[in-house]
Amino acid sequence: MTEPEDLRWFLDLVPRLSFTFAKTYANSAPHSYIVAGRTPGITRADFERAAGVIEVFGQPKLFHSYVNLYLDHPRLGVHYWHMDPDVGSADLINMADRHLLYGRQTLPSTANGSFVDADRIAPYWREIMRDEANDARVLAEVRARFPEGTAPLVLDLNGDGWALDAGITSPGRCWVVNASQGVLNQIVKRHPTIGRVTSAHPDTVPLGLIPGHFDLLLAPSAPWALSLESLARFSSLADAVVLI
Repeated sequence: MTEPEDLRWFLDLVPRLSFTFAKTYANSAPHSYIVAGRTPGITRADFERAAGVIEVFGQPKLFHSYVNLYLDHPRLGVHYWHMDPDVGSADLINMADRHLLYGRQTLPSTANGSFVDADRIAPYWREIMRDEANDARVLAEVRARFPEGTAPLVLDLNGDGWALDAGITSPGRCWVVNASQGVLNQIVKRHPTIGRVTSAHPDTVPLGLIPGHFDLLLAPSAPWALSLESLARFSSLADAVVLI
């Protein structure tokens, strides 16, 4: 799990580590790196911890067409990222001037300045929290209204990207509202062309911030995730409502 204390640990640690300049990329993408097993002062377990920090507290940016999560250091003017498929396999962390970005930056911001329970397990959210039986029920209910091959305009409250993973709609026709920056980061990594994300708890989002009308509202049934009052408010924005 990742906690705010891990962010402080990482930001304090990295200035003390010896990063190696990547000579191969000196002209095309100048950066430095540390490698597990070859960099003094950081263990293999620390790399997994550091990768979790980047996944939760970083921001999605494009390296040309590839999505990375970049964590800015507030004092050093640099940012950090890893490129491993998951935090458990992270064995290399890169560092570069935070102004060095490549390609047109079109990804949405996921930052909100807060930390919520879901952030603790955000990199592992799908593995821990998905309920296959409930997913099948929701998918069947959605398909009864919107057959496969259609692409409804979807507002997904407290969504974790499952609606896009399941092919309910296309990324550009989905708007996700979620208070977890870490969960939103995972969504944008998997679906970089997502229409829009709002990094806030749905109960705090006024309807005026979400203009337009939707074909489908996906909403959590748990009261801690969405109040009945908010469910009623958001339901007015959609032709169909499916509770998850």
